[in-house]
Amino acid sequence: MIKYFLKILIRNLLKIFWILPVNPLKLCLQSFRGLQPTCNPLYIFDYLSSEHPEYKYVWLVNEIPEQRLENVLYVKKHTMRWFYEILTSRIIITNNGFYSYIPFRKKTVLIETWHGGGAYKKVGFGFNDKSSSIDVYKSLCYYANHLAYHISSSKKFTQIMSESTFVDEKKFLPIGMPRNDMFFDTNAINNTNIKVRKQFGINEEIFVVLYAPTYRGGTRTAYFDNNIDVQSLKYALIKKFRKNVLVLFRGHHLFLKQNAFLGFDMDVSNYPDMQELLCATDMLITDYSSSMWDFSLLKRPCFLFVPDFDDYLINRGFYTDPLTWGFPICKTNEELQERILSFDTEVYISAIQKHHENLGSFETGTATKSIANIIVEKMGNKR
Repeated sequence: MIKYFLKILIRNLLKIFWILPVNPLKLCLQSFRGLQPTCNPLYIFDYLSSEHPEYKYVWLVNEIPEQRLENVLYVKKHTMRWFYEILTSRIIITNNGFYSYIPFRKKTVLIETWHGGGAYKKVGFGFNDKSSSIDVYKSLCYYANHLAYHISSSKKFTQIMSESTFVDEKKFLPIGMPRNDMFFDTNAINNTNIKVRKQFGINEEIFVVLYAPTYRGGTRTAYFDNNIDVQSLKYALIKKFRKNVLVLFRGHHLFLKQNAFLGFDMDVSNYPDMQELLCATDMLITDYSSSMWDFSLLKRPCFLFVPDFDDYLINRGFYTDPLTWGFPICKTNEELQERILSFDTEVYISAIQKHHENLGSFETGTATKSIANIIVEKMGNKR
């Protein structure tokens, strides 16, 4: 509780910036609390900056990157310039919440895109211990009250995120996620596939498998040791698909563990765009990551390798029954091999389509344009 009182104090002190006018043509964007420009905010930026170069674009980052986007201002977190840009911005776009010590202004439109679709592992107050999370509760309520729009990938997502983050369901936009629009464009998929494979020197005939486990727990070190048997995996894949196989590893952005990718053919954790990697992936192996939702739009095989399934179910939990997701669930390496060897494409696609229907998918490939139209309207600059 003391922590939240401190946030209130900081919030009141920062109101000094309110004497400055809001720039009606300025947007502040942030991904993963300033990690790097990526995910839904980046796709929105790419579209808007090409259509409206007259806007002022500000990326909020933890560190100023060496490679920078053109005609963009980068500001480092917690500098005076950082506070100034946020508190004089017309639009703020984020994908992972925002800071409850910021005194949001009435003229500022706050847009949450989130960074995952579907309805899988619990988030927000969905898995926090309510008896010891007063600060989390009050911070979520403050953010929810000031949020203007929250992008949604499905009806079920709207329901569970409203319950977990206290955002009114009326604020959710049933448009899908901007980062997934490319999965509805065959040319974009093919061109991106060529781009990624060329960068990593991967032949078009190679069967690419991406292993992308999610982040676990409430600390940055919470990650289980990799125990996937890459060699037996490759044996099953070669036998099933009759192609040469490369198994790539991608770690979660919150997880930096040396040598985690030992045994894999390539570590692609530093590649900035997960969606582009998925375009070049023939088969995804994950666990509880919402990347399974994104990849399912491609109708390509996805397997869940979950050796800690029982513990995860007890300690974190799920919004929906994993058996209804449509992805083969494998608790051991032996089960993973068996599921691969017995994989039936038609049965799988049917299960995925049923999963989309069960969750009430909003993904149609038009999310970026839909949210851009709203932003342009709010900026008072219609075309």
